[in-house]
Amino acid sequence: MDALLADLRYALRQLARSPGFAAVAVLTLALGIGANTAIFSVVYGVLLRPLPYDHSRSLVSAWGGRSLAEFVGVRDRNHTLQGVAAYMDRVGISLSGTGEPARLAGALASAELFRVLGVSPALGRGFDLRPRIGPVEARGIAGQQPRQR
Repeated sequence: MDALLADLRYALRQLARSPGFAAVAVLTLALGIGANTAIFSVVYGVLLRPLPYDHSRSLVSAWGGRSLAEFVGVRDRNHTLQGVAAYMDRVGISLSGTGEPARLAGALASAELFRVLGVSPALGRGFDLRPRIGPVEARGIAGQQPRQR
């Protein structure tokens, strides 16, 4: 312990002799610590922080240009996972009716998505999981009103 204190006293004396070098050393340490903190904050927020879902450690994500037929095949042949759901964002949706048609940004999701994530819709009701024959009603789960032109 005495050697450590002696080394610290010696380092402080050397830094006091050359204040320019001391300022550069302190600035370099400050920039390094700040950059390390910023990078770790981003890495933690993007990669390490658990997802805000129940049992988020058991969620698995598969990306790629998967088709609807491939998703249905994976879902129907699944014997390992508790559930399989599909989600695709950045989908252009045309809204038409009595007025002028509007182009909206939307997302597509399979009916099992909310059940797999263990959540319920923020507004309204979720998907009906009963099998249907014939036309299916398309509806939005939650979103914003289209902008007026």
